[in-house]
Amino acid sequence: MVLTKFSNFILEYVSGIFNEALKELGRMCMSHLKSDKPQTKLGILNMAVEVIMTLEQQVRERNLNPKAACLKRREEEKAEDGPKLPPHILHQTPYPSLPGPPPNLPHNPGPPQ
Repeated sequence: MVLTKFSNFILEYVSGIFNEALKELGRMCMSHLKSDKPQTKLGILNMAVEVIMTLEQQVRERNLNPKAACLKRREEEKAEDGPKLPPHILHQTPYPSLPGPPPNLPHNPGPPQ
């Protein structure tokens, strides 16, 4: 009787660990495949096979021609993210500088009279 309870406890414990690992695998695969629909355990395993095969192919291409693979990856990243502004442009003020003295603003009083 005690052995049965203990074996059931171990079975549930290992099953919980397995299910958590499978969920994590599913999240990783969905991020690679840009998918967010829920999957069954079998679906997650099939996705994992697809992701692994894709990554293997990318590694083979990179090993055969590293320069072309790098250019291809950069093009794909640009297509995914869209145009990006360089950091030095992001930190500029939104208004162009105007010639002449600065305008008289409350925080920038004019010359004394």
